[in-house]
Amino acid sequence: SGVVIPGIVSTAIVNVTDNSTTMVNFNQSSYRIDEDDGILQIALFLTIPASIVVNVQLKDTNITATGKNVDYTSGPYTVTFPAGMISASYDIAITDDNILEMNENFSLTIANDSLSSKVVLGLTRETNVNIIDDDFSTVQFNQSTYNIVEESGPAQPVLVLSVPSSFDITVSVHTISNTANADDYRSGPYDVMFSAGLTNVAFDVPIINDNILENNETFSLAFVPGSLPYRVTGGSANETTLNIIDTDVLTIEFLLSRFTGSESSGSVAITLSLRGGISTSDITVTVIPSDQSPLSAEGNGVDYTSTPIIATFIAGTTNTTINVPVTIDSIAEEPEMFNLSFVIPLSLSGVVIPGNVSTAIVNVTDSTTLIVSFSQSGYSVDENSGPARPLLVLSMQSSFDITVQLTSNGVSATGGVDYNPGPYTVNFSAGVTNISIDISISDDNMLEGNETFDVTVNPSSLPNMVTTGARSQTRITIVNDDNVTVNFDQSIYSIIESDGQLRIFLSLDSFSSTNNTLTIIETTLTATSGTDYSSGPYSVTFLAGMTNASLDILITDDNILEKNENFDNH
Repeated sequence: SGVVIPGIVSTAIVNVTDNSTTMVNFNQSSYRIDEDDGILQIALFLTIPASIVVNVQLKDTNITATGKNVDYTSGPYTVTFPAGMISASYDIAITDDNILEMNENFSLTIANDSLSSKVVLGLTRETNVNIIDDDFSTVQFNQSTYNIVEESGPAQPVLVLSVPSSFDITVSVHTISNTANADDYRSGPYDVMFSAGLTNVAFDVPIINDNILENNETFSLAFVPGSLPYRVTGGSANETTLNIIDTDVLTIEFLLSRFTGSESSGSVAITLSLRGGISTSDITVTVIPSDQSPLSAEGNGVDYTSTPIIATFIAGTTNTTINVPVTIDSIAEEPEMFNLSFVIPLSLSGVVIPGNVSTAIVNVTDSTTLIVSFSQSGYSVDENSGPARPLLVLSMQSSFDITVQLTSNGVSATGGVDYNPGPYTVNFSAGVTNISIDISISDDNMLEGNETFDVTVNPSSLPNMVTTGARSQTRITIVNDDNVTVNFDQSIYSIIESDGQLRIFLSLDSFSSTNNTLTIIETTLTATSGTDYSSGPYSVTFLAGMTNASLDILITDDNILEKNENFDNH
């Protein structure tokens, strides 16, 4: 004491540093939690306790789950270890979202930069959280029945999910025929997809506008058995009925506005057409014939039958043909006409309506052929008794006037000289079948032979329905009534034998239109035929139009002394 005294630094502090560390870990590498559990408790632990409070920060990373309260509450999260405690936990809120979805996950990581120097990361520094979805959804049609107008298709039924889905869902729907069949709609199945998040989907079911008159028809839609995905079940309206409303309107009309038929057939075929489609059942209409003016056939069996006629369209057909009876008579007639109309039953009112051609005219032609001919193939008339009267004949009566023209052609007679050459017009009044034609004949006081000319029906002058018969031509013979006297110019001729030839003259008291040859017969008296003169008989010709002719007879100069000789000629 006294020798050693305290210096300036007579006291000191000893700082003891702890060089030990503690490791922080998740108590498990993964967690599994049902979505409806609501809270996920995450536990961590320290390998050794700390004498101070330890704060650890956790960071979250989305994998398939989404934070921000969509699937869970996002971090970062701070976990606090009280002094001396080696375990701590943190509650993370899990969202029960009532959405159909796949299991989702996210990861948690201990943030290294949040640790104090005495705390280090352990091996289990990351954990994976799996959120198990517990949601289920039902799918069903939003209506038990749909009505669709056939021509307004397609039908658009709607499927409804009770809860949305976070992923696409496909549902298969098939068709079930009731009164409608595959000819009325497009058969299924139809795959209907709900895109993620959608709860209502309409899909098209094509309806076939068949233009067929039919009753309303139905078919059903239902889910294809076994086609619903996991956690999707059918709701109460798992089937719906589609009612196809038929609005087709058909029109009926005559195929033609004018029909033509022949009287000889006994009936006229009339065709009616169904336009705009067909019918699944028979359709009948009543066709009514009626008179037409001014040129009209007469009903009640005179020219046609007036009785109404039922026309039936057999189901599935678009045309029907009826026969309207017409009367076959024995009178040649010009075409006659009558009207047709039809009546649609009241039961089809508004469903079947008249088309554009709701009336028609029937033109009935008479196929009878009238034959015009002469009653004989030839007629004769004395030249001085004219006129000639050939008879022209029709094969039957006609209801109309007929005009026929005749032409002539001279054979040996000359038109304008021996007869009136025509042409001749003959008018048959309605109902007349025989007419004589007067053809004037010239009485010419001329020696001539009988002469002929032909009278012919001119076929180009004949109206329709009239034709020529086998005797379309007749020959008229004009019988000559004229006589001519022939005389020698003297009663006695004298000739000297040596003159060699005797010329005798003859004369006619009137002309002849033809050459006329006479035969002169000689009669031997004292002269000898062939010895004293050339033998007869002799021919003398009077040329047409000539009244004089001569005859030369050779005289034989025989150098015989003899008496005068004579012979007669007549």
